[in-house]
Amino acid sequence: MADYECLHCKQWVENGETHDCWTTTGYFFVRPKSKYLEVCIMLGRPIKAPQVCNVMKGSRTKYANMIRITHRDEVEAPITDWLREAYDVHDVLLAKSSRAPRVQRAKKSVSEPGRPADAS
Repeated sequence: MADYECLHCKQWVENGETHDCWTTTGYFFVRPKSKYLEVCIMLGRPIKAPQVCNVMKGSRTKYANMIRITHRDEVEAPITDWLREAYDVHDVLLAKSSRAPRVQRAKKSVSEPGRPADAS
């Protein structure tokens, strides 16, 4: 894949770089499809309901709950309740994920020819 600009956050993403802003910057998003709207609601928990087609672990603290809306009458409770919950907990989840300990990787040191890498 070639370098591209993310449609959500407008950040430039280089070839081979992982980018998942949709899991960290928002509380929901909508993708229009030809026969339905795909709504992704970011919550701190997976939703177990018949309206939810798929649930993916989006980040350390968020789950992406995928919903298909085929008619405007479907935009009512419980979907509106989940949207409100996602809006209300967004800042809390974002703060929680930034406090979470990150895995530290050991830096590889460059060795000089004839010397071990860890020698001083």
